[in-house]
Amino acid sequence: MAHVLATQGKAGSVEQRFRNFLLYIAQSGLKDQISFPENTAPFGSFSDPVVILDPVYSLNNVTSRISEAERKEIVAAAQEAWETANFASAENDNGVWKELFGPGFKVED
Repeated sequence: MAHVLATQGKAGSVEQRFRNFLLYIAQSGLKDQISFPENTAPFGSFSDPVVILDPVYSLNNVTSRISEAERKEIVAAAQEAWETANFASAENDNGVWKELFGPGFKVED
């Protein structure tokens, strides 16, 4: 999420930024190496399916334990969640939002 906010900005509602996050995962497939402005050389070289550099230590891939099968599972779940969230937003349907977040999800106090 930090990467999406850093590259796409913080404008828009929380709902829009959440959908942007899901869409980023679905479209990128988590195949892009993610780094941050705080990362400094030396940078590691990784062959892991998902690479997100630790902003404090650029030789550490914080996602090194994610397998290829898990990456695919995460991407598929993000695609499905984005489709659901997009529909819920377009229809302004709190029931559909509860499909994502569970029956206890509150939209108002």
